[in-house]
Amino acid sequence: SGTFVTGSSVTISGSGFGEKIPVSPRLWDDFEGRPVNEPIGTPVVGQYTRVGATRSTDQGCYTGQRCAHSRIIGDSTMPGLVANWIPTEARNSFASMKVKILSAYGTIAPHNIKLLRLNAHTDEDDATHGFPNYNIGKERTALSFNGIVNHGALGQFYFGMGSGLPNPAGWNSVSSWDRIGDPDTANGWVGYTFGASRAETAHNRITRLSLPEHLAGIRSAYFCGYISHDGYNVDLYLDDLYADTSFARVEVQSGDGNYEMQLPTAWSDGLITFTANSGQYAAGTQVQLVVYDA
Repeated sequence: SGTFVTGSSVTISGSGFGEKIPVSPRLWDDFEGRPVNEPIGTPVVGQYTRVGATRSTDQGCYTGQRCAHSRIIGDSTMPGLVANWIPTEARNSFASMKVKILSAYGTIAPHNIKLLRLNAHTDEDDATHGFPNYNIGKERTALSFNGIVNHGALGQFYFGMGSGLPNPAGWNSVSSWDRIGDPDTANGWVGYTFGASRAETAHNRITRLSLPEHLAGIRSAYFCGYISHDGYNVDLYLDDLYADTSFARVEVQSGDGNYEMQLPTAWSDGLITFTANSGQYAAGTQVQLVVYDA
């Protein structure tokens, strides 16, 4: 019930939805209402640990009147946003964002980019280097992104065939998720979606090692928190950031790789209520409403 218009309340009735606690995600931010060219403040839901050089802009946004912008003009610039839910550790984690990267190089080829990272770490000031961490990323010499599980000094493994940004000059829908397995045991799994071009999941993988620095759960989501400069200025734009310690969520999808995250406000086994987010879908567009149960 309800009308699917951004900001309206919609209720789904059914069965087997499970129980989601807490109902809200750990982070949600569409950046609306922020003063232009001011540092990003408190998100709609949750908190940021680091905002770096990221500011609000009204130029070239995904939807609405505001989005986040970082200009990478040297190696010292810290782009992107980091959301942190310490002291909670969660074996399940999911994150999603809309992202646009414009490089003065003309492509993203020379840049080392950590596009979307789910990270276990102990230092609240450094969400970059905790282990294990799960990424969509690329190195400086790579022409495409891959899913990466990083175990630190003991190495990493790549999954997925890789591709460049599906829309290299515009907005891209990107999400990542992981299930941390038992130490040294191949019972974890990781996955990502990358626009319409890629959707990969790696099952039965070792996603945690029995090392003191390897935590039992994810503590942060890292939204494009590193892009190397390498002599070429880069403009990073972010919008509609979402992170949670549960796979349970509601999306609307159009079958072309795009999707829009919905913000749940009530969740029980037979009833879900959410605040609608139509995103880039115009009135009259036929979409699917998808519930990932708890």
